[in-house]
Amino acid sequence: MLFERSDVNAPSGLRLRLNAESSGLKLDHALPLILTDGNQQTWSLANRSEELLINAGGAIPADSAQYEAGCLSPIPDDGIAMQMIVPSSKGELSFALAPGQVQTLHSLTAACAS
Repeated sequence: MLFERSDVNAPSGLRLRLNAESSGLKLDHALPLILTDGNQQTWSLANRSEELLINAGGAIPADSAQYEAGCLSPIPDDGIAMQMIVPSSKGELSFALAPGQVQTLHSLTAACAS
């Protein structure tokens, strides 16, 4: 889920929230999410899971993690394959982003860079 920050005390910007759907899988709340593309570029999205405390009653949910998803620099190329690497209790989970997801990252980053 991609949304504007939910905590008014947190730095402004977009957030990417991921939820584990596999039983027993815990998302890492300390490490960043990594994006890589076919041009050997890498982006590190800061972990903002502490912002989940506001809605979780004092404990970060083990099956959710939140990352800063603001302006990526450099702007990802539209049409280039991208991988998302999520740190978890089972090691690094790697996902290929669909073309529409890459287009969204490209468009959002281009918009905030203007």
